[in-house]
Amino acid sequence: MISPPPLPREAVIVAAPSITVKTRLASNHNFSRNQRLVTQGVVLHSTEGHTGTTQDDNVAAMFADPALSPPRSAHYVVDADSVTRCVPDMLTAWHCGHIGNSGLIGVELCGTAAQTRAQWLSGDALATLCNAARLVATLCSTHSVPPMVVNDRGLVSGARGITTHAYVTKAWHETTHTDPGDAFPLAAFVVAVARALGVVGDRSV
Repeated sequence: MISPPPLPREAVIVAAPSITVKTRLASNHNFSRNQRLVTQGVVLHSTEGHTGTTQDDNVAAMFADPALSPPRSAHYVVDADSVTRCVPDMLTAWHCGHIGNSGLIGVELCGTAAQTRAQWLSGDALATLCNAARLVATLCSTHSVPPMVVNDRGLVSGARGITTHAYVTKAWHETTHTDPGDAFPLAAFVVAVARALGVVGDRSV
């Protein structure tokens, strides 16, 4: 009997043991002071550039610009060596349409939706995902969000967990964005978050 060829080896996302979280608040013109009572989950975005180290500072500076057009923001920006908080968790950042903004914490990953899976799982992009996994694990713990993938149908039904801007677009059709891209390793990322929280089992809805 001929054995099948081995599967290609792939880098594994492992939550960083610790992260440095800085704060640079977005301009009041780029987010709302409306406070939500319940967090449905965390939504992942890609910045469409700014890859590498110290790039969270550049994106945070953009959100801090009162003349930014169109006005927009996210709660956190993550790059290969640090994280910047731009909007307090329970206030409303502007990142994925009215419904998504009202219930989801937005996390911007320094990268592009055009990246291949291999590109996401190597170099600075992999370091970014490891930092983001630690951040998202902390957010899940703080806001009682289960470390599970939630797709568009799950979002509409009110399921809680980790999703992407692409799924938010499909769920409520309030934006046209498809980040962080078809090749983004979402399942592997959520496994890393779950492991950081000591959770095992099926991680999808």
